[in-house]
Amino acid sequence: MGTLLICNADVLATMDGTRREITGGGMFIQDGWIKQVDHTSALPREADEIIDLAGYIVLPGFVNTHHHFFQTIHRGMLASQRAHMRGWLQSLSAYWSKLRPEHVRLATEITLIQLAKSGCTTVVDNQYLWPNDIKADDHFEAASRIPIRFHFGRGFQNIDQSRHGFLPKQLIEKDDDIIADCERVIEAYHDSSEGALSRIFLAPTSLRSVSAELLEDTAAIARERGVQLHMHLGQAPEETEFSLQKFGVHPLRRLEKSGWHDADAWFAHGVHIDDEEIDILVEKGWGICLCPSSDLRLGSGVVAAGRYVYAGVPLGLGLDGAADSSNFLAEIRMALLLSRSGAHSHAGTMLDARKVLEWATLGGANLLTRSDIGRLQAGCTADFIAIDINRIELVGALDDPIAALAHCVVPNVDHSWVHGRQIVRDGCVLNTDVPVLIEQYRSAFRELDA
Repeated sequence: MGTLLICNADVLATMDGTRREITGGGMFIQDGWIKQVDHTSALPREADEIIDLAGYIVLPGFVNTHHHFFQTIHRGMLASQRAHMRGWLQSLSAYWSKLRPEHVRLATEITLIQLAKSGCTTVVDNQYLWPNDIKADDHFEAASRIPIRFHFGRGFQNIDQSRHGFLPKQLIEKDDDIIADCERVIEAYHDSSEGALSRIFLAPTSLRSVSAELLEDTAAIARERGVQLHMHLGQAPEETEFSLQKFGVHPLRRLEKSGWHDADAWFAHGVHIDDEEIDILVEKGWGICLCPSSDLRLGSGVVAAGRYVYAGVPLGLGLDGAADSSNFLAEIRMALLLSRSGAHSHAGTMLDARKVLEWATLGGANLLTRSDIGRLQAGCTADFIAIDINRIELVGALDDPIAALAHCVVPNVDHSWVHGRQIVRDGCVLNTDVPVLIEQYRSAFRELDA
């Protein structure tokens, strides 16, 4: 790949150990890896490619740690607009049962374009429905067209509505099929090396939709194969009631009994978590991916982020699928605003923009147990974004342009690189044909709505 010199950024926020912010900053990059981060005057003057980012803010690329890409093509459906989580899932299940591989590939590509435009360089896709011969391979085929870091969750459910699950029987899998395909997908796509573009995690959907036996079996596979575990947790108060009634313990204690012993696990939502469970999270080193827009969309509640910060729980951000949005910049702003709800009762002060930007970068990398992304420092991958400081949305933000990215409504980044390769230029994702994708979506929607 050769060498790349980034120079003269108005502000370069590293998110490194000291959270350096370098005025007139830049980076020297070789073969997609950062070799030096410093003031431009201290960097080499020659490189195969030199990019002058005067007038731009530069940050590490964002890390989206929870999403369901397949839900993109069912946004704002009439049947689901006023529903809480259970009703939302059940109202859409009839549409989801019609999904075919081409629909999943289309949804994946559309979602990745939006995520890349809004600054994501690493993404998580949690797929838990497999009707009509849909396979993980369909997701990876679509993802290969946009060279972004792709963490794929092989999700699953084996409990249907008749046994207090969420979805009808036709969308539920058999245990043997789940285990066999988890093994297959790990073997085919998991790359544990530094700088990996693809990784696999196992994602039992929830305590209500996966049996205790399957939780134990898949946790054993994850430990044996060295992949992470991920689950929805505390999205609704009914989950704790269910766990206490059925198992006699809180959800996290139930997971402990199912073999979730390692720090290589993280959870989505965490709205309804009590102090005992926060203590467990800290003890185990387990983190929470906050999904504020989705939680509001489904009326699940407002997560008390200050409690987690005060306790030292690792945090990241995710868009989920229910939020009907794949704009990560919008989610950063939502997280900042909602983190201030009840701020006076948690640690006494309001969280600042840099803390939320940290969740979006370094925090997300930590949830995914990756030390090679989420920060701009020597030895890390060259995943970074650039935003024009002179765009209309940031006029008046010269006093603190970094904080302004979270306070202001910024629709997209201007440029983005993954492993030193540019994927967004002037706000557009390279090598994609959005009008064609939109037309394909229209055709797919008519088909699914028939």
